[in-house]
Amino acid sequence: FCDGVGSGIPHWKVELEKNWNHISTALQTIEAVPRKTTNPSTGESFDKFRARVNANAANGKTDAASSRYVYLGSYEDSEEEALGCYNFDERTYFEDTGENTPANNVVNTAKNSACTTELDNFNNEQQHHAILCRKKNLISIETLTELVSKIVNVFWDEKTQREIAKSEGQLNTDAPDYLWIKKVLEEDGMVDVFRHFYPRADSRFTCWHQLRNKRYTNEGSRIDYTLVDRSLLEFVEKGEGTLRCGPTPYDNPLGEEAALMAATANGMFESGTFAGGGIASAPKSVLDTQFGPTHTGMIYTPPSYSDHIAVSLVFNDRLVSLMGVFTLDEKDAATRKSQPHKKQRSIASFLAPKESVVCQSSSSSLASSQAVGDKRGLPQNGNAPKKISHFVEAKKLTTKISPSTGNAKSSSTRKESVNYPKNSILNHFKKA
Repeated sequence: FCDGVGSGIPHWKVELEKNWNHISTALQTIEAVPRKTTNPSTGESFDKFRARVNANAANGKTDAASSRYVYLGSYEDSEEEALGCYNFDERTYFEDTGENTPANNVVNTAKNSACTTELDNFNNEQQHHAILCRKKNLISIETLTELVSKIVNVFWDEKTQREIAKSEGQLNTDAPDYLWIKKVLEEDGMVDVFRHFYPRADSRFTCWHQLRNKRYTNEGSRIDYTLVDRSLLEFVEKGEGTLRCGPTPYDNPLGEEAALMAATANGMFESGTFAGGGIASAPKSVLDTQFGPTHTGMIYTPPSYSDHIAVSLVFNDRLVSLMGVFTLDEKDAATRKSQPHKKQRSIASFLAPKESVVCQSSSSSLASSQAVGDKRGLPQNGNAPKKISHFVEAKKLTTKISPSTGNAKSSSTRKESVNYPKNSILNHFKKA
C-alpha cells in the first residue's frame, strides 16, 4: 500500500502495514532491564524491571554506538510482568483436576521440594489440564499505539484509536473471568442488576489503576457486580436516584462524559503525582459527593478510599412484607463456601513473617503462595463450587409475617403462600 486515499483502506492500516516488519524486528531484541525507582518524599528506593528494545534493529544497527534503545511499559516488580504485554503467543493456565494422584501427594507433602518439580508435574495429564485464556496474536490497542509511536515514530490520536477499537476491537472471549461470568448469567439464572436497569450506560467502571492515575481519564474496568437470582428480580428497584453523574446533572447521564464526571466528582478529585507522596487529599465537601439518594447502581467513593468504588442494591418493601425478616444463615455450607474472606482474620495477617512455602498444584494456589506477606497477595478460594445450581423448580413456602402494631407486647400474624424456585438463594437465609 502506498496510501489509503481512494482505496477505502483506513490510513492507520496503511501505516501499520508499512511499519510492522520494523516493529517485529525490534521486538525480537526485547529484554527486561533492572531499574531503580525512588520515592522523592521518603527517599525509599525500589528494585524494578522495565522492557527495552532496540528500535534500530531493523536497519541492521545492533552495535552499542548505533542502537536506539526505547523503554516500553511501566516499571514492574518482575521480569515476567515487564515483558508480559509484548508477548503475543497463545496463553494458557493450568487448573487442578482434583485427582489425588501419587505425584500430587508427593508435591503436597514434600515441603522443601523445588518449584521446578511442581512445574514438571504440570505435564502430568492425570493431574492438570491447560486452559486457553488468550489466543495467539491478540494485542491491546493501548500496546499497539505505544509500539508504533516509540519504535517508528507514528502517532495515533484518540480519534484514530477509537476508530481502531470500533472497526477491529473485540472482547477477549477466552478470558477465564469472561467465561465465568457468562456462565453465571446465562446458565445459573443470575442477573447483573446494573445492566438490567442501565443497558446503554457507557464507560461506567468500578476499578482503575491507581499507580497510573487512570481514574482521572476514566480508563478502567467494571469488575464489581451485584448479581441477583432472577427469582428475586421483582423485588429489586432503581431507587430514588438516577445514574450518578457527579455533582452536576447531565443531559445524557448514560454518556461517556457523564461517566468521567462521576468518576472524578466533576474534576474535583485530583490525581497523585508520579514524584510520590500518594493520592492528593480533598476537602470534606468533595469527599461528601459520594453521598446521594438511595439507588441501585454505583457509589463513587473517593480515590483515597480504594482503587475500587462501591456498588449498591435496593430491595423494595414487598420482599420484607412477603418473606418476613430474615438473616443470613452463616452456618449454611454454601454460605461459608462463598465467603472465604471470613477466614482471614485481618489485613495485618498478610504482613506476617514469611514461612516455608509448599509448591501447590493449581494455578490459584501458586498465585496465593507466591509471596506470603506480600501486601498485594489475596486469599484464594480453593473450595469454590465448580457449578452453581440451576433455578428451575418451584415450591410453595408458607411464612409467618408479624407486622408491627405499635405495641411492643402485641402483634398479629398471618400466613401467605409464596412461589419461589426450589434452589433460590433464600434457602440460605433463616427467618428471625
